[in-house]
Parts: sequence; structure tokens; C-alpha cells
Amino acid sequence: MFHSIHFIHYTRLLMLH
Repeated sequence: MFHSIHFIHYTRLLMLH
């Protein structure tokens, strides 16, 4: 299973980048 929190954090990193 993949934690949704990690997914959101990764998405935020992409958006910030």
C-alpha cells in the first residue's frame, strides 16, 4: 500500500519545483 501522505508530499515538491 502507498501512503496518501507521501503522495501529497511528493506532489507538493513537484509543484514547488
